[in-house]
Amino acid sequence: MHKIWNFKNKRYLLVAAIIIAIFYLVNCLQQNHYDGYIDFGNGKPLVHTKDSDTSEGRPLRIVVSTVISPNVTIEDWRAFADYIGQRLGYPTVLLQRRSYKDIGQLLSTGDADMAFMSTGAYCSYYGMQPLEILAMIKYHGKLTYQSYLITSVSQAKINNFSDLRGKSIAFSDPLSYSGHMCVVKLLQSKYDTLPSHYFSNYIYTGSHDRSIWAVKNKIVDAACVDSLVYDLLQREKPQAVAGIKIFQKISGIPIGPIVVRCGLSEQTKEKLQQILFSMGEDQKMRKSLQNIMIDRFVEPQPHLYEPYKKIYDKVMTDR
Repeated sequence: MHKIWNFKNKRYLLVAAIIIAIFYLVNCLQQNHYDGYIDFGNGKPLVHTKDSDTSEGRPLRIVVSTVISPNVTIEDWRAFADYIGQRLGYPTVLLQRRSYKDIGQLLSTGDADMAFMSTGAYCSYYGMQPLEILAMIKYHGKLTYQSYLITSVSQAKINNFSDLRGKSIAFSDPLSYSGHMCVVKLLQSKYDTLPSHYFSNYIYTGSHDRSIWAVKNKIVDAACVDSLVYDLLQREKPQAVAGIKIFQKISGIPIGPIVVRCGLSEQTKEKLQQILFSMGEDQKMRKSLQNIMIDRFVEPQPHLYEPYKKIYDKVMTDR
């Protein structure tokens, strides 16, 4: 197992430990503040049988991750879940999880019915419960997004990927494509090496906005982040990206899909698709959708994810 922390001296290790402790404390405080947050890390999981369905009286359980941006979208996710429930005619429960792996586990055990999955979370999924893509997200007229490699403007010597050799970098989540795996793939294909050999050290921050924060505050030299998150911050909170430069872009990544476990009835899946496809036309939902970086939902194109599934298969096999 590769060492994630490889700091040059104890001082850096102490600083990093303090920062992670702050991240964890703030995250816990924020989550406890939200009444609609349910943490499946505590207590017994929901009981599920293979043939059970929401039409039998159980709420539809929708799971989202805090990896993208846990601080600004909870009310908009609630609006989404409430809208689905109103249109379906029975309750919905919004579940938040802190990592893509946690989302996969809930789907695999049947303790979640529907999920917003990142590209990486979907392409790396091998759970007991098969998944079906209900819809894809279109944002700013596109089905794709980018990974931004960023650094501080004060890092005059970092202008391309090769300049990162021997530097430190922040990743968001081990399963994130834009926030981790795209760099792993680049290192394997171009340099035939691993992050632990190429960088002086690397950390997992838990979200893209935290990776941006780590670069801004010079905790690390660089980071790879979701372009949708970066652009949203640049538009809504420009101070969050002030003093940061984008020195490389990895393009053409399909935006993560909306999935359901295959155990749901065909009737329920059809209703959910109808609701999703018409949601973007509802004036009451447009603002919330924009806040979570969605223009509208469109017909799925599963083939777009096949090349990325092969990437995850190869990386996992090589390990």
